[in-house]
Amino acid sequence: MFIKTSRFVIRQFKLSDSVDLVMNINDQKVARYTTSIPHPYNLRDAKNWLKKQMTVYKIKEPEDIVWAIEIDKEVVGAIGIHKIFFGHKAELGAWIAQKYWNKGIMTQVIKIITAYAFKTFKLKRIYARIFTPNLGSKAVAEKNGFKLEGILKKDAKKDGKYYDVFLLFKIK
Repeated sequence: MFIKTSRFVIRQFKLSDSVDLVMNINDQKVARYTTSIPHPYNLRDAKNWLKKQMTVYKIKEPEDIVWAIEIDKEVVGAIGIHKIFFGHKAELGAWIAQKYWNKGIMTQVIKIITAYAFKTFKLKRIYARIFTPNLGSKAVAEKNGFKLEGILKKDAKKDGKYYDVFLLFKIK
């Protein structure tokens, strides 16, 4: 997939994205409310993850797929569709570098990717699990038509601490 807008590009990751990935994801404020991004995040982490991702792009019906968000030829974030059950449901996950927060970029990215996922994977439901302190991400999901389904108590664990998460959904 390759989507170009006037503000950003959504594309498959490349092995050469490792330096950009480390530069933009190795930020405690970016990683703190994610379940799968370690902090600190180093070049080895990036290279290992990117190698794995290269194999996912070759699978016809992947369980998880993640795309790069590129601005000015720099990878500044990612968006993924996870736990894909073709014809039924999947989970949305995303992050973006702090310097691009509150600029409307992720709102636009999510709009594009949810439309793509509903069509491509023939989904009826996309959901997002967002740590309850992460009100910015909750607001971005809601701007894209996601509705609050509930709060899952101590559903996520990060760095030895348990977090409640908002469960938001969008149906087609």
